[in-house]
Amino acid sequence: MRYLDVDRPWISIWLHPRDTIGEWVDETSKKHLIWLISLSGYAIYLEQAVGRDLGDSVVLPAIFIFGLLWGPLYGVITWFLIGGLSHLFSRMLGGEADWAQTRTAVAWSTLPLAAKLLLWVPQLALFGKEMFTAQTPVLDSSPLLSVLFLFLWIVDMGLNVWFFVTLSHALGEVHHFSAWKGFFSLILMIFTISFLLVFTILF
Repeated sequence: MRYLDVDRPWISIWLHPRDTIGEWVDETSKKHLIWLISLSGYAIYLEQAVGRDLGDSVVLPAIFIFGLLWGPLYGVITWFLIGGLSHLFSRMLGGEADWAQTRTAVAWSTLPLAAKLLLWVPQLALFGKEMFTAQTPVLDSSPLLSVLFLFLWIVDMGLNVWFFVTLSHALGEVHHFSAWKGFFSLILMIFTISFLLVFTILF
């Protein structure tokens, strides 16, 4: 039985991804895609900034301003990479969706990644620029802040997991196979990306 209340896909997709994608895959406008790709890309950009300790060389406001340019670019690259490889492997596994349907399914599935932007409100309030620096003296000296940091990190990792859960179901819906087969196509995608990264580093 399909879940019928999918008029608000940004809510229903969290617990009913197949039904939401089934309803919206052919109804999604370019405006929807632009917002989804840009917001998830901005979240990915901020994570890259954290990993690169960008705060050691750039002032905090500039990091977020740069994201207005680099965020959508990160989003487009991620969207096409994940969309292209997941479409390729889904078709190899007997999937039936066309390229446009897969791209749309991937775009809606990035909502858990975009939701990470909400975590930046408490993270900036609690940790400030230390989110982007190699040295974190204030955080390291406070057991309470350390516990809160760990909690928010767990929530962040949970959103990563839910992204893959959502994407597995979304691929299953548009390609007309099980979510498990959708998940297997993602495993193949991750293996391929990892192989390409290792090959690039070595050679």
